[in-house]
Amino acid sequence: MRDLLFESILVADISEKKAKYVEFVPGFNVITSSENHVGKSSITKALYYALGAEVEYDSRWDKAGKIYILRFKIGDKHYKIVRKYSNFAVFESDNLVLLTDSVSRDLSSYLSKELGFRVCLPNKTDKKHELAPPVFTYLPYYIDQDKGWGNEPYQSFLRLEQYKKRDREASLYYHLGVYNEWSISILAQIDENLDKIQELIEAIEKEKIAISALQRETSYIVSAECTEELEANMAVPKERISSIVAAMSDVRSELQVAESMLIQYEKQLAVIRKYDKAKVSTHKSDITTCPNCGFVFDDSLYSLVREKYRVESEEFVVRQIELLINKTKTKHTETKEKYVALYKELENEEKKARIMEAEFDAYVKHKGLKASMKSMQSRLADNLATKEALEESIKELRKQLKDLPNKEEVDQKYAELLHENLTFLGAWENTYEGKLKILQPLKGQGTLSNKIILAQYISLFMTMDFLKQTEIPRLPFVVDSPRGKEASKTSSKDILDLIFKISSLPQIILVTIDFDEFNVDMDKVGRIIRFSDKFHVLQESDFREHEFEVTQLYDLLENIK
Repeated sequence: MRDLLFESILVADISEKKAKYVEFVPGFNVITSSENHVGKSSITKALYYALGAEVEYDSRWDKAGKIYILRFKIGDKHYKIVRKYSNFAVFESDNLVLLTDSVSRDLSSYLSKELGFRVCLPNKTDKKHELAPPVFTYLPYYIDQDKGWGNEPYQSFLRLEQYKKRDREASLYYHLGVYNEWSISILAQIDENLDKIQELIEAIEKEKIAISALQRETSYIVSAECTEELEANMAVPKERISSIVAAMSDVRSELQVAESMLIQYEKQLAVIRKYDKAKVSTHKSDITTCPNCGFVFDDSLYSLVREKYRVESEEFVVRQIELLINKTKTKHTETKEKYVALYKELENEEKKARIMEAEFDAYVKHKGLKASMKSMQSRLADNLATKEALEESIKELRKQLKDLPNKEEVDQKYAELLHENLTFLGAWENTYEGKLKILQPLKGQGTLSNKIILAQYISLFMTMDFLKQTEIPRLPFVVDSPRGKEASKTSSKDILDLIFKISSLPQIILVTIDFDEFNVDMDKVGRIIRFSDKFHVLQESDFREHEFEVTQLYDLLENIK
């Protein structure tokens, strides 16, 4: 077994050149005095503090200005750990094996390896299990005088809030074998699978939404069988449009010629009519002026008109021009109507072409949407299959965890033992029936709080003993001032007798005042350590005796950057 045993603690103050050295033996160690304020608690706080836990010291105690040297055993191997504030040095025998300022990373990893024991708890952020700091290995093994006898058990250490309260309490199951190092890997696999499942669920939901949207989009599209068919259909209106546009160009030219001729004929007719009115027979000149409006007629222009139509009669010329005008107007009208008809035909053909282009675009869109939808449906099917496989894997992994001690049976045994211990201490109440659970500790009440708190620790140790989990290391139980609220000597005797019932732990360090006044089983006591100097627990004599070692180790830790 890899049980941990304290061999000695040395606490030194370099500036004051004072120290306190205390040795321990396996089994029961009692630190006692006839009065308070002699430093018992300060020394016992140093034990797990040296191992990396955080504890609450009195404001007069400058823990940062001191060096703590703890010698201990794990199995048959001897170790020394040195702490100066946040710096640590670890020795195996006399060989330095670790120098660090990180508890959670380096010290936790090292100690868990040496103990063969790991407590892994789910991180608050991502819920993944991680190696917890060593304080969670010490959690059930220390009751602090200042913080341990409050409302609930397992509150003696500081800085526990990095994990949820229920998860902190669940760490106790590691000490009972319900969880172990093997189960950690199983739980880690389960956590990993759960993370993957959550990712798949999110991806599946997105894919379902996208597929639904694509299905709605494609439901409105009627596509042709193939692009060749659409392109052939589109060629017909395009050719017809080209033909119509060419015809319209010819008609437009004809229309422009008719309009030009009509203007010319009407102008010629106007010239002749105005000339006849203005002509004066006696006038010999080539220039004739209208007596009414002053318009000047050029006889040469009139001569040209006459020459063009080759007639002598002005009336005939006028009729001929009017006839040409009428024919030209008819031609103009027919050409205009032809142009309008072609324009309407062009509009119809363009409309057909737009429809065909829309169908073509719809087909291409439909084809793209169909391809996208097919790809998404394939991914969805793969993700659903992967999710189902992961869920099946989780079921199988959880079946493997059933090989560990049954949690419900462990809880039941713990409840039985707690009931017995509360009854033994005279602290049982019927209202506790059905409420005795590891993960739901009882709260201390008034003068009974010490008994209720202590009973839960000892019931946990007795449950350990009942389960006989030999591979799980046990640590020293340090219990400080369990009789603090007891005025009755009978009740104090009951408390001490219950502590001495513990048989599953390798070492118990009991701190209590006036221990000699109680008739306990002294055969179980391995060592009694007496403190007597009030407010002067550190002594110059202890410092002188260990000065060389203290100075060397202090300089070593000072150089950690």
